[in-house]
Amino acid sequence: MKPVVLGVVIGASIGASVLWACTVHRATEGYRCATQADCASDRVCTQGYCVLGTPPDGAVMIDAAVCPAICGGQCDFAAGRCTITGMGTGNIVCPPGWNCVINCGAAGACGAINCTNAASCDINCTADNACLNIQCSTKPCDVTCTGAHACGSITCTTANCSATCSGGGSACGALSCSSGNCTQNCTGGYGSAACGNLTCSTSGNCTANCMGSAACSNIQCASGDCTTTCGGGSAACGTLNCGTGACSATCNSGSACGNVSCANACKCDVTCDPALNQCPAVMTCPDPNGPTICTDSMMRCDSSLASQCNQC
Repeated sequence: MKPVVLGVVIGASIGASVLWACTVHRATEGYRCATQADCASDRVCTQGYCVLGTPPDGAVMIDAAVCPAICGGQCDFAAGRCTITGMGTGNIVCPPGWNCVINCGAAGACGAINCTNAASCDINCTADNACLNIQCSTKPCDVTCTGAHACGSITCTTANCSATCSGGGSACGALSCSSGNCTQNCTGGYGSAACGNLTCSTSGNCTANCMGSAACSNIQCASGDCTTTCGGGSAACGTLNCGTGACSATCNSGSACGNVSCANACKCDVTCDPALNQCPAVMTCPDPNGPTICTDSMMRCDSSLASQCNQC
């Protein structure tokens, strides 16, 4: 074969290879995606492309490389985090599948907050009347409320929820859980009633830490455990109503604890002011085989007095 002909053949072959490579490259463009809806059921939208794989059962896939408008450009795709700054009084909904950080830092900054389709929510209501009711449902929520009436009621079902309320003046509304665990941290600050009622309506555990005069309202559990720590002023905790779970109340100063009712609890322990030995005015202890078996000489409920006092 002559050199000229050979060169033509080689050139043609190289050209065909280049052409083939370009054709393959163009084919992959068909796998580009903006949202999960752009991909087939056996692929996941990741970094702008549909790659092989399926979302975990029950998971909500966030849109790859698309920052929802409500996040204002503040998206961390690696962490799946969306930061929302609430400036007005409008309601806020965390986009499905995102871990939302919601900051409401001005008086009356946010309306109702809905995190029912989020992956999680961290909510900061740091001014008077900053947030209205907060709905978390099955998603974990951590809520911080500072200032008078900073948060409305907080509702969870199967998720774990915590509320940290300071500044007094009803900084938090009621915190309600079902089978999830609820934790309430209340500091009276310049006023009282920092926290509203705490309720675990089915199997969830309720924990309340109350510091300051009338910092906490009433606490009620069903079959979960109830734990309260009260101090820093009179009536720091409200009435404690236990269901069938374990019950514990620690009263660190004077009349810090309200009435304690744990007659149906599987165990109940009440620790009174160590200096004054001042216990709640009314305590009902679980005495299965007699009226005073599980009550010590100071009339405190004590699960260590007899084996039948601890049925948990």
